[in-house]
Amino acid sequence: MNKIKLFALSTAAATCVMLAVVYVQRPGSRPAPVLVSQSGSVYVSPQISLRDISRYMLRYHIRTIVDMRPDGEAPDQPNHLQIEEFVKAQDIGFSYIPVPHESIPPATVDELNDVLASAQKPVVLFCRTGRRAVRTFALAEASRLGGPGSETILAMVKDAGFSAEDLRPEIVTRIAARTPASESKR
Repeated sequence: MNKIKLFALSTAAATCVMLAVVYVQRPGSRPAPVLVSQSGSVYVSPQISLRDISRYMLRYHIRTIVDMRPDGEAPDQPNHLQIEEFVKAQDIGFSYIPVPHESIPPATVDELNDVLASAQKPVVLFCRTGRRAVRTFALAEASRLGGPGSETILAMVKDAGFSAEDLRPEIVTRIAARTPASESKR
């Protein structure tokens, strides 16, 4: 091969490699967050993008999305209205239940229980890292009549990569309070 052809070939190869690197590193090119199954019909996820929703629909057949991240936590985060508009256009249910960083308010747990009782499954719960979503779901499960025991709930949170040991007393209290009468109020 002559020098000109070799130079042209090496330049073309270098250009292809550079374009591939730029393509892989472009904004929004990250892979979709992995959904962690919590009950076979409920998944938790870190922050999702509108692109992720389409992926989830195809792979997991998601029917409802619950945004648990307060708007405005990060400038690159779509707000709940943008997500709601997109998912409703895809015929997916949507709920917005923002959970603050400090603690999980009891009303938030009740609201999540209400949404999960009526939502089409499977459901994705998400927040920035998935921590607030899985911990709120743990409290909701502890409140649900017929829900799992405390060790199963704590293991579920651990399987998602987080801890709920600080919630153990509240989980135990909620499990002890499970009654058909309290369930009928929901």
